[in-house]
Amino acid sequence: MQSEEWRGRILSQIMDNAVKYGNGEGITVDLNKKEEGFYFIIKNKGEVPAEKERPYIFNSFWRGSNAGNISGNGIGLFEAREIVMGLDA
Repeated sequence: MQSEEWRGRILSQIMDNAVKYGNGEGITVDLNKKEEGFYFIIKNKGEVPAEKERPYIFNSFWRGSNAGNISGNGIGLFEAREIVMGLDA
């Protein structure tokens, strides 16, 4: 895959999570540019993971206590992070 495709995959994973864990009122996506590149801010109006759980959100197969009955396997954000780390190499 080209780096543009990987970036699309990263964005897709994060947006999927925003939709999945949102409260159904939609998500917002902001694209910003800094000297060193671009960055996205993706927000939903869902329940935020507990502060003590936030260090773990990028771990493989980890799901927060806010996941409840929402289907998933805990690899989306892990995959996005791994791609980012590979692109920086």
